[in-house]
Amino acid sequence: MRRKALTAVILSLLVLTCVQVAKSQVLEFGQELKTEPFVVEGEKLSVFVGYSGEGISNVDVYIEGGGIISLHAITNESGYANFDIPEVNISVPCKLRAEKEGYTGAEMNITIVNLPKLYVVCPEVVEEGETIELRVVDEDMNGVPNAILSINNEDVFTDENGTYTFNAPQVGFPTPVILSARKEGYEDSDEIKIWIADNRSSSLEAPVYVHEGEYFDITYSGKEKTKICFNGSFFDGNSITVKAPYVEETKSIQINVYDENLSLIDYRFVIVVDNKTRGLIVSPSTVSENSYFNVSLFSLYDGKPLSGVEILFNGNVKLTDSSGNVSFMAPYAQDDYELYKIRCYDDNISCAEKYIWIKKTDKYSLIIHGPSTVRSGENVSFSVTDADGRGLFSVVMFNNQSYLAWNGSVRIQMPSLNESKYMCIKAKSPGYSEGEKIIYVIGRENKLRLDCPDSVEEGEDFLVKVEDEEGNPVKGARVWFNFREYACDEYGEVTLTAPDVLISKKFLVYAEKGNYLPASKWLTVVSTGIGKKFLKIISPLALSPMEKFQVKVVDEKGNGIG
Repeated sequence: MRRKALTAVILSLLVLTCVQVAKSQVLEFGQELKTEPFVVEGEKLSVFVGYSGEGISNVDVYIEGGGIISLHAITNESGYANFDIPEVNISVPCKLRAEKEGYTGAEMNITIVNLPKLYVVCPEVVEEGETIELRVVDEDMNGVPNAILSINNEDVFTDENGTYTFNAPQVGFPTPVILSARKEGYEDSDEIKIWIADNRSSSLEAPVYVHEGEYFDITYSGKEKTKICFNGSFFDGNSITVKAPYVEETKSIQINVYDENLSLIDYRFVIVVDNKTRGLIVSPSTVSENSYFNVSLFSLYDGKPLSGVEILFNGNVKLTDSSGNVSFMAPYAQDDYELYKIRCYDDNISCAEKYIWIKKTDKYSLIIHGPSTVRSGENVSFSVTDADGRGLFSVVMFNNQSYLAWNGSVRIQMPSLNESKYMCIKAKSPGYSEGEKIIYVIGRENKLRLDCPDSVEEGEDFLVKVEDEEGNPVKGARVWFNFREYACDEYGEVTLTAPDVLISKKFLVYAEKGNYLPASKWLTVVSTGIGKKFLKIISPLALSPMEKFQVKVVDEKGNGIG
């Protein structure tokens, strides 16, 4: 009996040990992904799956989210599953799962992050010679510093506020200029047009621009009898009122005035502006179910809020107030995340739809409130609440540091970054599930500053100085001018010579160095008729056969050149 009892005990212990071993074989993801549970669209993602720190091969790994993303990969011998993350139009919350027979699977939330898009704020029409500010902004209407703004394929940089001062050039007739913006870490802006209107003097008077459907006057100041032609129609008389046609997009239309014999006397142009205003909807990308959230509408012509405009969300239409704002309540979500869209319900506003995720929550969910885009080194306030909006004491973790949120409020200093990047804030509180929020931290790029004259005469020597943003000279910076490369001395300086030109011409001065953002400036080389290196050959105009003659080469002062 003793032997049987001992055998039974041993078997029980073996079974219990096997069960404990089986239960302990739980797959786990790498710590790096747990710290930063997101990946940027278009990038490659390597997911480590292991057990007790050792990589496990042949594990099925899935990334699925919102009915939009469905990816699968198998871990290699080192325990890594490799994914090519697709491009997305909106950040997508996903489930990351790992499964293998004989192991307990692992699961966690990750987000495929959509790069923020750039937008150019500018008027649709500007008169020649006028000075305006162009502005590059992100999806939250924040100015984007050091963005590259392309103006008819000429690149310039925005300042620390995301602006660039543009001087409209002189034009002989209405001329469109193509604008676009780009920057590392952002999605390029769409190309847009800004029209430069000519304001030439003429005996034919009319506005330089009108809006489609608008009535306006055309007057010829001459005394002869005339016919005025506008948009293919002829009108008798020297003063008429016409209606601007409706156009698909802003365009220039020529006005002609003829005498009685239909000989052209004079002409001018009028720009007919499309009535559709370019707009931008600003809203959170994710909100909790059954909570209020704010939507704002801005004009991309002047950056000002648009009031009295209908906004549609979840079957509800509301008008924006004087500040361009309107609030909606998020519906209940059946799944963990449900995708909704917000759109402008006004035919006169050209505005892309905005997508928003409604997150399913319960009374034990933590929610982190605060800005989604912040600047490097900035002190930023966040709040932690439950699903009903009550502030909770919690431990907030960010950038490998912990902060205590008393009454749910915490202030965090952003790290000093040279490059912009996404980062994750997490919050924990007893009895509640962990909350997290992904933010975009805009780095303080170390940009070069380039100092040189706005204009020089051909053949003139001029000094170029390259400094960092603190005014320190940058030794060894490379300067490009007129297709040639030069190196700055220990004082960050280099002397260049303006080339000879037949007519005054713009040249780009471009400075670069590793670990710095480049700088550039347009410089005008003014023609003086004779350049510094102008040569002249002096020789007889006629000679007798076999006669000897002398040729002399001189500079612009008449000095001989050997």
